[in-house]
Amino acid sequence: MKVDSSLRLIKEKRTIEADQADLSNSTFQHTSLAGAAFSDVDLSDAKIDDAKMAGWKISNSDLTNWHIEDANLSNLHITQANLSNASIEESLLDGMTIDGIPVQALLATYRAVHQDD
Repeated sequence: MKVDSSLRLIKEKRTIEADQADLSNSTFQHTSLAGAAFSDVDLSDAKIDDAKMAGWKISNSDLTNWHIEDANLSNLHITQANLSNASIEESLLDGMTIDGIPVQALLATYRAVHQDD
């Protein structure tokens, strides 16, 4: 990777500022990005494993074709999202609501009505 004026290392703050930098195919291991800010960033096909992401706020973002597996999403709040064709399978749904309606009650009603299907 070529380091140029798009990257700036600020030693006294132990930070890196990147503006219009191409960090494609970079690898970060055992790295803290706590408090980092990302804006107008292309993270297409990024892979995140064994990450602490508590408190993240994602807005105005395209999450099309995301795949989340074996993740703790407790207390997740989704507002004004397009969930067309979204799928939730084999997941713990205790306390989960959709528009204030408990999901477990919705599933129980659906299953009672469609038990012969």
